[in-house]
Amino acid sequence: MEIREYDNMDKYSIIRLFEAVGDYHAKIDPTGLSTKLDGYGETALMNTLRTVNKQKGRFYVAIKNGRIVGFATASVKKKENDRIALNNLKIGRIEIQILPYRKIGNINSKLIEKAEKYLRKIGCKMISASYLASDSTVSRLYLKHGYKKQVNWLLKTVKHSEFRKCRRRKVDDIIKIKEFENKDKVAVIRLLEEFGDTEANIDPTGLSKKLEGYGKTVLKETLMEVSKGNCKLYIAVKKNEVVGFVKAAIDEEITPITVESTQKIGTIYLICVSERYRNNKIGTKLIDTAERYLISSGCKLLWIGYFAPNYKAGEWFMKRGYKVRRIFMLKALKLKK
Repeated sequence: MEIREYDNMDKYSIIRLFEAVGDYHAKIDPTGLSTKLDGYGETALMNTLRTVNKQKGRFYVAIKNGRIVGFATASVKKKENDRIALNNLKIGRIEIQILPYRKIGNINSKLIEKAEKYLRKIGCKMISASYLASDSTVSRLYLKHGYKKQVNWLLKTVKHSEFRKCRRRKVDDIIKIKEFENKDKVAVIRLLEEFGDTEANIDPTGLSKKLEGYGKTVLKETLMEVSKGNCKLYIAVKKNEVVGFVKAAIDEEITPITVESTQKIGTIYLICVSERYRNNKIGTKLIDTAERYLISSGCKLLWIGYFAPNYKAGEWFMKRGYKVRRIFMLKALKLKK
């Protein structure tokens, strides 16, 4: 068994591996939403190489009996502020792909250890990883190496009947849902701060920490997205008080880097209702409004994410027809002296 860095001569072997993994994921996906698209393997490799090169990462391949049976990439994670900040530390990201249906011993563990060693060397304090929710093999692998579930992403297919229902839905006179205005800035920042505190408090890993200025930073970046025209920030108002918000965005780029369809995709982020006003169907009205915007914009698939420890949110989304599709995990690295 050998693990070494990727070389251009490995191109066609990696493309075949991506194709095999794509077929496997489409087969095991209980949601039925996966379809391996033409050219998936080549496109996936191209995107992987671009990410690794852009972020000065590493691309390791595992060889057994002269054949590439898996690979792992290690890179620095792009900073994201739409979720609770993670101690403002340097975060690495790994991706691992293993040839399905093959008994390869502990090669997958060796790949993870190799990727972690590089990220530890460049000063990463945490590592993010993700996998298809139905891939129990990869799930067990990450859990074995100390990774903990952080964010669950769910996916939903929009049906024509649902589009009609979404258009007919009305909001009552007590709770008003409207688009964000500058006069709402202070109230939304306050809610974002509450949102950050809640996620930090329920995180069993202890890895989350709300940074100073979190609310202002997230709102600023959200409004920058809104200004581009493919994103909306809706707020819920009760008796002139802002009591909730939700962000809905249309994906700008649609490429077959994953095995999802190339249909137009919408994503719902940052749904939050003030603790004092929960269980009043405010969240339902916010989600209804976000879905109506995305569906009327032509989105056929809807993503929604929630903090993994928030089990009630996950159950609520699944009642609305969303199915768990991808799971993101996190691990704290102990830097060796």
